[in-house]
Amino acid sequence: MSKVSRVVLVSAVALAAAGLRTFILRQTVATAQNVSPASDSAWALAHYDHRPRQGGLVLMNGDTHFEVVLDNYGSYSVYFSSGVRTPLPARIASEVRIAVIPYGRSRETIAMEADPTNSHWVGRGMPIDDPNTIVRVGYTAEATPYWIDVPASAWVSVTAPRSQ
Repeated sequence: MSKVSRVVLVSAVALAAAGLRTFILRQTVATAQNVSPASDSAWALAHYDHRPRQGGLVLMNGDTHFEVVLDNYGSYSVYFSSGVRTPLPARIASEVRIAVIPYGRSRETIAMEADPTNSHWVGRGMPIDDPNTIVRVGYTAEATPYWIDVPASAWVSVTAPRSQ
């Protein structure tokens, strides 16, 4: 085989390999873009499934989901779940804190404690009557504290009219 033939053969193989690599990468990207958030794969559920299981607001910190439930009567609950929304025991957190911060009034700190079944944290406080109130949700897990501020208007249960 001549030197020119070898160069042509090596070039053809290199081009074919590059073309195959490009084809595979494009197929991988297209497949990833077509993953539905409602699919059953754990990968899709890890960061897309934020459906409330308890009627609250689902938030995330890393791969930990936490659903915060509050109503317009002053009941507060926090449920933890894994990245794929498997329920976690309340004791995944060593402490849960909720502070209600109304505009122009003093802050109320809700005393939270794990419920007897160890499934979630519960507390009672004053009902929230202003959708602009800030609800600060915090917890400590594995000695690492975390908190987030959310306006009370994010919870439908707070803005819904009270039934008599």
